[in-house]
Amino acid sequence: MRGVTRQAVLGLGGATIATLAGCSGGSGSPTETATATGTETTTMATQPSSLSIENVHFCREQPTGYRQYTEQPGATYEPGDIVWVYFEPSTVGTEPAGEGERRFSYELTWTVRGPEGEEIDTITRTIDQTALESADFSDVFLTLSFDPPMDFAPGTHRMEIDIRDAIAGTEASTAVEFAVERELSRTDGSFGIPEIVFTTDEANGYDDYTRQPDAEYGPTESGITTRSTESTTRRPTAHF
Repeated sequence: MRGVTRQAVLGLGGATIATLAGCSGGSGSPTETATATGTETTTMATQPSSLSIENVHFCREQPTGYRQYTEQPGATYEPGDIVWVYFEPSTVGTEPAGEGERRFSYELTWTVRGPEGEEIDTITRTIDQTALESADFSDVFLTLSFDPPMDFAPGTHRMEIDIRDAIAGTEASTAVEFAVERELSRTDGSFGIPEIVFTTDEANGYDDYTRQPDAEYGPTESGITTRSTESTTRRPTAHF
């Protein structure tokens, strides 16, 4: 079993001003990170009364900032990929956090379910940050990542996201789906035709045929079979 990474990132558009990170060591231990950034534009003085999850995107890699991400084509991953999700809370509750600063905080829970609806894992994180009172809190975004302890099974998976604004007391939920492709299996070696065999009639399967003596035929007879390590064929009929 490989190491397990579960990550939540909290951000605010602009230059980075603070970082909070924590981890517990050992294989299979979760790692979480929270980051906040801000620009001097607006001060929020009242608490919002509602919350929703907006602008949800599956990403190829960790987003780098507010609406700075690369979408994963078709929300489709391979079995061993890390799944990244970007989204934005519609509102932000804040409270005083020292001279000239305000604090904002979210409690997050996300559950990943497999193709049969089975629960793969549920992760809970609380992340908070402080920013200048004049920061534009309309640019808050969050990202989640999920790296399963074992490869994803092929098929459609579901991620259920719950968020609570720890300061305003508002809550929101959503569920999104992503697909996992089956990896192509490959065998060692190279393709080739090691032997061509003349046969009395059509081959019945791999190595199941009767050789034509001395490969000699009459004017109306015909037959040829190619042998390889993968299949046996008679022209123009192929057998697998």
